[in-house]
Amino acid sequence: MDNINTNLLLNAITYGFIIFTILIFLWYFIKYGLRVRKAKRHLQSFNIDNIDANNQLENSYLNLVGKRMYTSIYANDIINIDSITKEYKIKLSVISSVPNILTSIGILGTFLGLSIAVTNFDSQSSESIRTSIQILLGGMGTAFWTSVAGMFFSAVFLIIKRHWINSLNWRIDNVCDLLDAKYHKSADQIVIE
Repeated sequence: MDNINTNLLLNAITYGFIIFTILIFLWYFIKYGLRVRKAKRHLQSFNIDNIDANNQLENSYLNLVGKRMYTSIYANDIINIDSITKEYKIKLSVISSVPNILTSIGILGTFLGLSIAVTNFDSQSSESIRTSIQILLGGMGTAFWTSVAGMFFSAVFLIIKRHWINSLNWRIDNVCDLLDAKYHKSADQIVIE
């Protein structure tokens, strides 16, 4: 392969891997971002005096409360991050693996760029060495930029994921505090009554 074709190929690989990384990032960000947003809105609009009859988690807790209007079970035993993510089809295992996927795409681009550059290295004459070094540097550029893109979007997704989980946990805690304040009694309080 000549120098121009190799450089074009390396540029195409670089841009392709960066675009692919961005698309993977956007796919998971939009897919799970919308689900997290829906769950956060529901939790934020929770009204202790007007519990949503269509919500499975709220109904599960109220069924425990029953006609007595109290329970010894804490709301957080029923309504927690696991139950909310299940209810809204937010797969934490998938969300946790996205940064690894993005980094892996960057590493794959790195190895591909370097392997193309090293494969085309010609050491027969000083001119061919000079040309081969240019190709090698182009391959290193591909390696560098695909790795940077993978690591950058991986780090951004980690930050977003932490924000999603923390904001869901905060809202869950608020809802559970409201439910416990109204319906929770200790086993001792129940025996006394």
